[in-house]
Amino acid sequence: FRALGLASGPVDGSYFQTFKVRVGSQVTDESFVELIAPDGKVINLVRGEDYQPLLFGGDGEFDAPIVFAGYGIQSEEPPIDDFAGIDLEGKVVLLVRREPQIDDPQSPLAGNELTRHAELETKVKNCWQRKAAGVLLVSDHHTIAKEKKDKLLIPDYIPGSSSVGVPVVHIPEKLADQIVAGTSIGSMEEAQKKIDESLKPQSASIE
Repeated sequence: FRALGLASGPVDGSYFQTFKVRVGSQVTDESFVELIAPDGKVINLVRGEDYQPLLFGGDGEFDAPIVFAGYGIQSEEPPIDDFAGIDLEGKVVLLVRREPQIDDPQSPLAGNELTRHAELETKVKNCWQRKAAGVLLVSDHHTIAKEKKDKLLIPDYIPGSSSVGVPVVHIPEKLADQIVAGTSIGSMEEAQKKIDESLKPQSASIE
């Protein structure tokens, strides 16, 4: 580059620039999640069975109330805003994976094809931009019923991805149902059915 007369980019005048590359991460034994029920009962969860931290979410701690934000979609066409009317700042957000109407070829989203709104990083970044403290992901009921299982993702589900800046944990549907029990949400299956039928948000705070 010097022989060609090209200017150096780095401030030290060299033609080398250092950069960081993520080559691996791991979940440590210090990772834990516990839920406090409305009656004050503490529910301790077992990693790998009741929850799984996802490494693309990044490190961090959170101790905050939970809000349900549907599929975590904000779209102009079709007009969908799962974040309308709810405050995510400092909260833990419960999100459903993938997107509504995924078995409907006439869906205005993209028929049977998944769109960028189904991508985990898109969903989580939407929460990060709204200053959420953490994200709880639950698999969509359609896929659980189709595959006849509710398997947690592996920690390095999106290998090599950069951190989105907010802790992300995958939990099973049965645990999510415990979280929303007694609220206007009802259950994960009920909430997703309502969203699928109308493409209207069912987002709500979980007190």
